[in-house]
Amino acid sequence: MGCSASLDLMGAPKGIPTTRDRVFEEEGAQSDAILGWKLPPEQKKGHASRFMQAVGAVIDNVDDLDNTIYPVLTNLGKRHVTFEDFEGHFFDAFEQAMLLVWSEELGTKFEERVRDAWQLVFKYIIRTLKAGYDGEKELLMNSAKDKNTSAQTSQLSLQ
Repeated sequence: MGCSASLDLMGAPKGIPTTRDRVFEEEGAQSDAILGWKLPPEQKKGHASRFMQAVGAVIDNVDDLDNTIYPVLTNLGKRHVTFEDFEGHFFDAFEQAMLLVWSEELGTKFEERVRDAWQLVFKYIIRTLKAGYDGEKELLMNSAKDKNTSAQTSQLSLQ
């Protein structure tokens, strides 16, 4: 089953580009206000499209997430460490923003079971991105500590 068919079955808003743009609109983006992080305008649409692709991929591969999606999302989470001014807690805010947009787009169709299903999808994506982000951040901090310790040891041996 293709991504668009899967999204339709889960009650996804029909106007995915519209939904995507509601979170990543060019001027005064909702993402800026909710996340506290300003994504450069030239990157917003690409980021939104990639997120929607991730949503579709999770749905299409729900029976084999560990082998198909987990490695991709953790690597993507690692890349977020390099984004200027990005902080790990922005992932949580983004999850809430997506639920808000879905709720507004679906209106009365966003009943409890539909909300629960989408929340599971968003939580999986965000949790996996955060695992990659947190792991990479810790690795970089430990690497910096090791370099600092090594430099201090070198200075002591010179004295």
